[in-house]
Amino acid sequence: MNDFDTSENFSASAGYNVTLPEVDAVYVHNLATLRLARKLSTVPICTDFSLHVFNSTTINFLRGLGVEGVTLSPELNLAQVKALAKKSPLPVECIVHGRQELMISAYCVLGSFLGGLDKKICPNICRTKKFFLCDRMNALFPVVTDQFCRMHILNAKTLSMIEHRNDFDGVARIRVDCRYLTVDESAQIVRAYKFGGNEIENFTRGHYFRGVTNIENC
Repeated sequence: MNDFDTSENFSASAGYNVTLPEVDAVYVHNLATLRLARKLSTVPICTDFSLHVFNSTTINFLRGLGVEGVTLSPELNLAQVKALAKKSPLPVECIVHGRQELMISAYCVLGSFLGGLDKKICPNICRTKKFFLCDRMNALFPVVTDQFCRMHILNAKTLSMIEHRNDFDGVARIRVDCRYLTVDESAQIVRAYKFGGNEIENFTRGHYFRGVTNIENC
């Protein structure tokens, strides 16, 4: 539920209701979609990483809005995650695997340089193959698009905490982001987190052993 249509055509005031059978929770990525989710469904609501939950003040604020679980900011390090999980009034989760988003833009590089956006047409070149941006170090950053033609730049390295999957004391759930994986790749990674497995190649630990500073009073 990260991509609600917030137009008047999709309005709770018009009596629209969403039925989501066999759904454990709905993830929202900003306060606007949180408001819509509360009006349109009775499914438990969790917040995604884009709400940048850094401290218990934020968690208590979201709890007051009806949220039942939060995803912690990927900029926290592992020690900070454990400290915050210990005092959180809500279940917390962390993203431990996947291509992390570095940027989202309404400007589409693919459509501008390879498509026909200058002629106000789009041949959906993004659906034909994989595309990357190359930096000065020759690192390849995947470029993907969504159904709203927004461009997403992903990290050149995949976040992976397979070898540290048991180190998230107090965290209710660890999440594998499978959006850019095949079905077979997703199954392999999930098995590695459940039962153990070899670390992948070309990975990063993200901020889990670095993190931001000066948030001791979390």
